[in-house]
Amino acid sequence: MEYIKGIETDAIIKEGYEIEPTCIRANVSANKMLSVIQHFLEMNGEENYDFALHVSLEHYHLSGMYKAMLLAMFEHMEDVLVNDGMSTFAITAANGDVLTKDLYNEMHVTSSKIVKRYKKIFEKENMKRHDDLEFLKDQDLEVKTKRYVMDDGTDIYAVVGALKMLGMK
Repeated sequence: MEYIKGIETDAIIKEGYEIEPTCIRANVSANKMLSVIQHFLEMNGEENYDFALHVSLEHYHLSGMYKAMLLAMFEHMEDVLVNDGMSTFAITAANGDVLTKDLYNEMHVTSSKIVKRYKKIFEKENMKRHDDLEFLKDQDLEVKTKRYVMDDGTDIYAVVGALKMLGMK
């Protein structure tokens, strides 16, 4: 499994997902996160998404996004959004279902209706279901998180600046 670039650890976790009553939690390889996001968007229509970004103690929110806008945003900002070790984000569909990129390599989908329908977004990436999956944040091993900065100097705050131009508050 490929860890995001914004963490350092000697811990070893396996890729996969587990199903809880209203949530699917998954350890996702960094190189598969964009595909998981794309699969989630494919299952939830074309419009009316909310995007929330948490950077340290700051919270930013952008409402009323179309799928095409989100896909374009991730196409240009995926490296920073996926690999930054100090930020998380969530995409909320019009039906209330939420895909979250949490700390480390954890992603989860929550749904008040039928969460099991989302297992296929992980299965499409050849991820297996586990009943005893361990997550980095649940272990007592040291994990160092850091800000991820691309070679050209782009970091999560550059992403925040770009999204503010789209109306993010």
